[in-house]
Amino acid sequence: MSHHRIHAPEVPPEQVSGWKIVLFLFAGFALFATLFLASNWLQSFRPAHITTRGKILETRQVIDGLRESTYGGRIVYGVEARVVHGERPAPNPLATPL
Repeated sequence: MSHHRIHAPEVPPEQVSGWKIVLFLFAGFALFATLFLASNWLQSFRPAHITTRGKILETRQVIDGLRESTYGGRIVYGVEARVVHGERPAPNPLATPL
């Protein structure tokens, strides 16, 4: 007896329905939104900047960068400062001893 004519029925591949895709995208968005809001909420408990007393010795305006495009450009400026923190001023390295 030959069994070459016996075949198992072929099962078609399962198709992904539209509601499963929408559910997957919504779950991803909900996870992203939850992590984003939780990180912002946790950062709100960090102390703000620690303050101290100091004296500004010198300030100057410097160029931080150039932004060029085909329609023109921009110059980005910044401010640098030399500051003494605390109660005692730091010795001036440029001063000549008497």
